[in-house]
Amino acid sequence: MKNLSLLLIFFSFIPCFATDSEAIMKFGVFGNASINSHSADFSRIPDCPNCSPGFRTGSGLGLAFGGLFEYPIYENWVDFGLRAVYQDFSALLEAKEKTVIIDDNELRQGEFTHTFDSKLAVFAFEPHVKLRPINYLPYFNFSVGFNLGFLTKKEYSQKEEITQPADYGTFLNEDGSDSQSRIRNAFKGELSNASGLKAGVYFGVSYELPLNAERSLLLEPEVNYLLGLNNIVDNPLVNKWKSNSLRIGAALKYALLPKKEPVKQYERLEQIDTLRIETEGIETIAFASGIATSTREKIFSKDVELLRETFYRTDTIKIPVEYNVTAAVEAYGVTSDGKIGKANEFLVEEFVSNRMDPLLNYIFFEDNSSAIPERYETLTSPSAEVFKLDSLYKKSTIDIYYNLLNIIGSRMSEFAKAKITLSGYNSDFGNEKSRTDLSEQRANNVKNYLVNSWGVSANRISVRKGNLPTNPSTPLDVPEKIAENRRVEITADDYRILEPVYIENTQRYSTPSMAKFKLAARADRSIGKWEFTAHQQKGDEVITFERQGEANPPNELDWNFVNREETISELSEPIEYQFIVYDSKGKKYTTPRDKIVFKVVSVDEKKAASTDDYRIDKYSLILFDFDKSEIAGNNKEIVNFIKKKIKPDSSIEIKGYTDRTGEDDYNLKLSERRAEQTKAALGAKEATALGIGEIDLFDNDLPEGRFYCR
Repeated sequence: MKNLSLLLIFFSFIPCFATDSEAIMKFGVFGNASINSHSADFSRIPDCPNCSPGFRTGSGLGLAFGGLFEYPIYENWVDFGLRAVYQDFSALLEAKEKTVIIDDNELRQGEFTHTFDSKLAVFAFEPHVKLRPINYLPYFNFSVGFNLGFLTKKEYSQKEEITQPADYGTFLNEDGSDSQSRIRNAFKGELSNASGLKAGVYFGVSYELPLNAERSLLLEPEVNYLLGLNNIVDNPLVNKWKSNSLRIGAALKYALLPKKEPVKQYERLEQIDTLRIETEGIETIAFASGIATSTREKIFSKDVELLRETFYRTDTIKIPVEYNVTAAVEAYGVTSDGKIGKANEFLVEEFVSNRMDPLLNYIFFEDNSSAIPERYETLTSPSAEVFKLDSLYKKSTIDIYYNLLNIIGSRMSEFAKAKITLSGYNSDFGNEKSRTDLSEQRANNVKNYLVNSWGVSANRISVRKGNLPTNPSTPLDVPEKIAENRRVEITADDYRILEPVYIENTQRYSTPSMAKFKLAARADRSIGKWEFTAHQQKGDEVITFERQGEANPPNELDWNFVNREETISELSEPIEYQFIVYDSKGKKYTTPRDKIVFKVVSVDEKKAASTDDYRIDKYSLILFDFDKSEIAGNNKEIVNFIKKKIKPDSSIEIKGYTDRTGEDDYNLKLSERRAEQTKAALGAKEATALGIGEIDLFDNDLPEGRFYCR
């Protein structure tokens, strides 16, 4: 009760220190390692026999942890604190007892060890005062306070053991018999007559370490010593039994900081912009001052409230408008393999060129239609009279094919005894299913054209009809194969009617093969239009390449000599070119006239110089059926014709192709077989045979394009 009275006096004393200074409350947790020391004066405890000479001291280790609250009571150097703590203050007490033993009828020195192992814990409150009296160590604390709590754990175990001699000897029972044990009086249980209230005082030192800039999170290492004031057991048998503890650990605390009024500041800024405006209709620079405006804003930082007032003014400088328009053009040469270089000089070489193009003896029709498609070239009777095969020299292979009916008509007129058969077919799918009448009408329309435009006698033309062709393209339900089966097949009893078209001419090739003009233009106002012109004098004729447009021009223009052979000059006159750009108001800029130089090497010059590279033969030899690589039928005649043209020193390159249908790997192998079969048929052991695979030589969207790719 004395301890309790002292605690009440302490609490009544606290308000006397309260001040009106800024207060910081702190909350947190703590944990300590506890080194326990017990001081005692008892031989045994109630209800537990023991013949100990008396326990005097004991020691042990434990933990202490709990929560805390702190509140400042005098300015910044005195705090009141309160902790709720759970502490283990167990200890082991030990007493040695010397004795005399008889060993083999001899007296020897012996020793008994009495141990009393206490398992003790308390839940307590610790009101205390923290002082910070050292100015240059403002976060160094001295603490003093009370510890008042209740035992929550009060267990014990005891025993008496023979420790000397260490390796033999046992206790006797009360009747004098051997107990066979070196231990006696071993008991354990809960302490009876344990004090319900445990009181003590403590003092300690600590130091607060901030964990953030605001010092709201603190780590406080600490050391304190707790001195027990009352006995652990309240019984006459226990003269004295008190516990003390040295506690070492740390507390983690959070401080509620007071709200501080920010320092108010004022800042004035001026921002003057100058706007330059190009103005039409003036000749000198004019200046105009703008009207000032202002804005206010508050900017808050940690401790400062800044009122910033910004004054704005925009002045204007008017300057006369000067609009410019510029342009540039450069010429480059592009080789057949795509390499680009400066167009210093183009070399034009003449070659005696022979070309042979195969004739695909099929006319293809649209779905459910018997009309000859418009892509096939048809002539009126007067035009047919002046038709010449040589006029097709500059045509592409596919364009020659589109003249198939005119070629057949011309040859039927030349070979008056030849006869042909027209076999009409349908796809036998969808709208054309079993439409042999449609097949017959398709063949008759082809016949009527040959009779009416070319004057071929009707009795020289036989007509047949059927559903699918004899060798149809498969699978039958694939759109591309359906289109290939809608056709009229043309066969002749005279090979010359459908033999490949063979034309001899003089061909010119340019290196580089294409001129590329790179354009650049810029206008202060937008570009209104542009013009590009390039021309070359060819006798009395002028070859012209012109492009024009509105707004921005393209980055480059291509004049492709390969695709337009008629533009390749026979003469050595240069190509002159010029680029003109107009802005949106009509202001004009013209680039200086520049030119591309040509050097022409004629066939006669090559012959005079005994140069052998003046002849090029190009044979588009063999058309293969779908998924075939065998050389048969008219293709054998073509092979025999080519054999006669091959000279011992000829350089031969054979390329095999397929259309786009089918798998890539399969098509590549099929094209290789076609090239190798042709090489074997020609007997050209030194020839190069290449399989190209799928290629878009011709339009693969059309059936004839796919056939000519095979």
